[in-house]
Amino acid sequence: MQMIEAGGVPILADGVRSADEDNPRGYYELEAVKGIARDASFLAEAPGRAVKIVTPLLTSLPPEFAYRVILVERDLGEVMASQRAMMTRRGTGDGADDGAMRRAFESALVRAQSWLDAAEEVETLHVAHRALVTAPSDAARGIAAFVGVEDVERIEAMAAIVDANLYRQRSD
Repeated sequence: MQMIEAGGVPILADGVRSADEDNPRGYYELEAVKGIARDASFLAEAPGRAVKIVTPLLTSLPPEFAYRVILVERDLGEVMASQRAMMTRRGTGDGADDGAMRRAFESALVRAQSWLDAAEEVETLHVAHRALVTAPSDAARGIAAFVGVEDVERIEAMAAIVDANLYRQRSD
């Protein structure tokens, strides 16, 4: 989301979930997205803007709009480690079943990919998280082309915003 913002694409977010130790640059989220299955009216404000929608909620996007989805694909081991670290810091990790959480993530990814493949109103760009962090200039060029950013300075700003130091849960 930071890359997209640096490219000059407005972000539809509300700041309800503020920056913290787990995500020191913020979450770029819109609280209304959590209820998209019941009420997607916020999408009327979305044309021309980027909206962060977590993978399990993608299938709730109504078909009356056209979408460009950037699906950032991250190693599930890294996702699990990141979730575990966040839950531990918040004191909510006790009793969490890592296996069940992993199965839920895997299932959500399969459902989302199936929906993306079938949805005619959706264009999808798959971006490997590791490549985004290790080769931000390449990732910025690909994302810029996908969202219509042509200005070279903006594309360079997109690449420059990536901070590899924030890539803390690696499966090297």
